Amino acid sequence: MRVLYVAMTRAKEKLILTGGIKNMDKMLTKWGSICRQEGKQQLYYQLSNAANYLDWVIPALMRHRGFEEILKPLGIRQDINNPLYGARTEITIKQYSYEEAAQYEYAEQIYNRVNQKDLGYWDTGVVYNESIRKEIRSRMDYQYPYQAETNIHTKLTVSELKKLGQLEAEDFGVPIKGIERRSREFPVPEFIRESDTVAGSDLGTLYHGVLKSINLTLVKTKGDLEAFLEGLLHKGKISSRDRLALDIEKLFQFTASPIAERMRKAMEAGRLYRERQFVMGMKAGEINSSLRSEELVLIQGIIDVYFEEDNEWVLLDYKTDTVDEPDGEEILVRRYGVQLDYYQKALEQLTGKRVKERIIYSFGLNKEIKAAN
Repeated sequence: MRVLYVAMTRAKEKLILTGGIKNMDKMLTKWGSICRQEGKQQLYYQLSNAANYLDWVIPALMRHRGFEEILKPLGIRQDINNPLYGARTEITIKQYSYEEAAQYEYAEQIYNRVNQKDLGYWDTGVVYNESIRKEIRSRMDYQYPYQAETNIHTKLTVSELKKLGQLEAEDFGVPIKGIERRSREFPVPEFIRESDTVAGSDLGTLYHGVLKSINLTLVKTKGDLEAFLEGLLHKGKISSRDRLALDIEKLFQFTASPIAERMRKAMEAGRLYRERQFVMGMKAGEINSSLRSEELVLIQGIIDVYFEEDNEWVLLDYKTDTVDEPDGEEILVRRYGVQLDYYQKALEQLTGKRVKERIIYSFGLNKEIKAAN
């Protein structure tokens, strides 16, 4: 019934239904009792005994005026007082035998063949009707005014938007502790990997996972950090290979940084949030100024860290990109400025609180970088 419902509710102006029945008179007589039924809805037993779609559709239509001429010869009378009989819905019923249908199809095929043959000898240099010629040219030269909007995706991730908004290549990962930096389109099975090194993209995911789990109120010394990592290894949350890939010096420098201390205070106050997903709506014209469109696009992403200070938000994003001094800070701010813009917009839109500060913590530079709002 759901399939039938979908099929019958998609037409905008006209719906054409076709069906085949071996003995039309017999079936109409079988369904005829519904014409004396007062209510609009079919009874439960009528619906449950249906053997095909026509057993639902024809009885539902038989009380409409459009069936009158077909039912009269069979002695089936409709109730003219039934609201369905006087409904404004225009229903036209046509009956064709299989022979008539076959003849019609055959005639249609012959007509098409003749037309096709005539068109093959058509003299295109002769103008037979100027007005028709102009109309054809007008339609053939038509330019869809909203062509640019056909390229709008209804849902985008912040990473995709970042790539749309920036020109630099952005598949990065810090080769920490001499870890080989490689890029690959598809994950490679363990048994055919050339080495046990961690690729850049995998390394970034590893660091984010560790930073999401770390309890900064308990990790203050290098010994605390080592114990924490051993705990993750023991619980199976990281592998031995992962443990070797992690640069404990870089992680410890982060835990001892001013931003980590601010995170501790926020965590103690219950105002620290990590790895939070969001979905927000934006107009296509806001995403791309070349599009004059009000079309709504859904933006989704994950914010690494945000915490509350003085009733305002501090936004933090971890980065493991390979950058060098002295231009490393500028490169990261330029590279991830678009991403932070969307994070800020989402956070302010969803919470109603202002983002007072945006910070990138670079594990490549071992420092926090302030990105202007």
